[in-house]
Amino acid sequence: MVGLDASFSSGAKLIITNKLELLFQDYKKG
Repeated sequence: MVGLDASFSSGAKLIITNKLELLFQDYKKG
């Protein structure tokens, strides 16, 4: 169960980071 929780949190972090990067790229494009 702990392994599943760890993989979920790391996966969520990855998704959040990707979304922030996309938002930042759109922001730079203006």
